[in-house]
Amino acid sequence: MKRKTIFLLITSFFNPFYGMYFYQPFNDALLLSREIPDKADFSFLAAGGFTKAKQFNYDGHSVSSPFRLWYHTENTLKMLEGLSAVAPETQFLNSLNADDDGVRGHMLLDGDFRLKAAVCMSAQLRLAEQFSFLLFIPWYQTELVNIAMTDLTQSNNLGDRQVKDRLTKQISSVLSEYGNLSLTEWISQGVGDIGCYVKWENDFVQYKPFLKNVFLQIRVGLQLPTAHTVSLHRLLSHSFGNNGATGLPFGAQLKLRLGTYFLCGFDVELTHLFNRTVTQRIKTAVEQSELFLLKKSDVHIDFGMNQSVMLFGKFLYEQRGLDFTFAYQYFKHGDDQITLNNSLYNQSIANNARYLQEKTAHHLLLDGRCSIEKLCNRQWSVQPTVNCFFKLPFNGSNIVLTPMVGAGFQIMF
Repeated sequence: MKRKTIFLLITSFFNPFYGMYFYQPFNDALLLSREIPDKADFSFLAAGGFTKAKQFNYDGHSVSSPFRLWYHTENTLKMLEGLSAVAPETQFLNSLNADDDGVRGHMLLDGDFRLKAAVCMSAQLRLAEQFSFLLFIPWYQTELVNIAMTDLTQSNNLGDRQVKDRLTKQISSVLSEYGNLSLTEWISQGVGDIGCYVKWENDFVQYKPFLKNVFLQIRVGLQLPTAHTVSLHRLLSHSFGNNGATGLPFGAQLKLRLGTYFLCGFDVELTHLFNRTVTQRIKTAVEQSELFLLKKSDVHIDFGMNQSVMLFGKFLYEQRGLDFTFAYQYFKHGDDQITLNNSLYNQSIANNARYLQEKTAHHLLLDGRCSIEKLCNRQWSVQPTVNCFFKLPFNGSNIVLTPMVGAGFQIMF
């Protein structure tokens, strides 16, 4: 069977530090739309972020820094609240003898997150007439750079000077002493969650003047927790997968061939993430901002479902093996709920954190593809295909998104 690959959608977004979720670019459903090969096919795909990431805060507004997803400023006084009277943090707060007046103890943080590289090796094996098995192994490299902190605390009175001298000016050492949290820049790389799918698909030829063919695909898969988990000690650390959770995706795709040169369709994929117990940082006071969280606790996470919907159109010039695809993608990760495994902290306050709220993303996608065999008008035992692609985020909420550009090479046997 001749293969018509549709196109690779590359994105990277994550819920920094506590969200336990890093969206895997190579899970995009249109990557899985490759038709069943005669025997097998293999592909290598690579992409990079051509600019720094875009950030959209919890209520959907664009912000200038990934540190401002949940609050515009970080409140260093509130980070010490919500603990017992004998806790070292409480005693330190009492010794400052200063209240939050809306400016005192507040800090602005800036920085750039980049997805420097994303690579995926994948293989598809024909199992039967309408069934195939797909395996993909992703790899990522990200960095957090250009960290800058601005102390908004004034020097109008003794309280201001106490907070400035002992807290905000010493914020790095305070975070290290009371929370074992580092404010340094970092670079991270590693394998993401490995994914595998079993697909059923079929063509239904239509003998109509305009509608020529209906293509239907149904798939079920497994996302294996092979990526490293979130570091509790680095600012905005994230996992390259589901932070140790196993994913069970279900998907379906419908494509309509309209006339000679046009194809359109949609794809839906829902992924259930299995609950698990992890250690993560939590809120201990209602008014705490959520970047400098000092306390860690074992929690049981009930993950929200991942939902992805794509609408796409494709222009074909089959005689030369050329096609061009335009698509819109909507993604949503539902609210996460946590259950504390101890009674030291307030569970209602912990679950009030904005980083646990749903995440959404909107992208526009472009892809150009060329079959070398058809372009050269040859008949070969293998069919190589090359493509280049571009993905542009334009809206979202509670999320960081990276514009991506890349290329791929595939061979079918």
